[in-house]
Amino acid sequence: MWLLSCCLVSGVALGAELPMVDWGRWSQADLAQLIASNRHITAPGERIAALSAPFLETPYAAGTMIGDPQTAERLVVNLAGFDCFTFLDVVEALRRASDLADFEVQLQQVRYFGGDVDYARRRHFFSDWVAADAAAIADVTAAVGQGRARLVVKQLNRKSDGTPWLPGIPVVRREVSYIPTEQVDAAVL
Repeated sequence: MWLLSCCLVSGVALGAELPMVDWGRWSQADLAQLIASNRHITAPGERIAALSAPFLETPYAAGTMIGDPQTAERLVVNLAGFDCFTFLDVVEALRRASDLADFEVQLQQVRYFGGDVDYARRRHFFSDWVAADAAAIADVTAAVGQGRARLVVKQLNRKSDGTPWLPGIPVVRREVSYIPTEQVDAAVL
């Protein structure tokens, strides 16, 4: 009974997997200092630049997430290696975090719809960020494109042969803006 009470008070669900953590070259004290030393930066872009800079030489690492339709999802905190997606969600979680303890909470919120650690609730596509949090994240493609942006309707998670890219994830119809490569010039950049 004591264990059940402790779990309920702490917010830990019985049977829930603990996060998989690899701090890489970072100590917890160093990461806490990185968060604290950048709290004064209020402009989101400047704060992102400051928080991401120390991670720019971190090696690429594919397949660091744990979870698929047959394997229970676990929150992974991996600062030893990133793919493009995990780099972005770690930096965004650092930007939102008030301190080290809050970083893990923010990572869970950024990576999963509703903060629910579940493979089916993971934000698998970049456009999921805008779709899930349009008040906080805006698609600026049309503005940056200065009239050159195109709008297409995509069937996310559907290959040209109709099969899914990611098993267990539904196909989602979504409008996506893009700037054709031949239209990207110095003014756009």
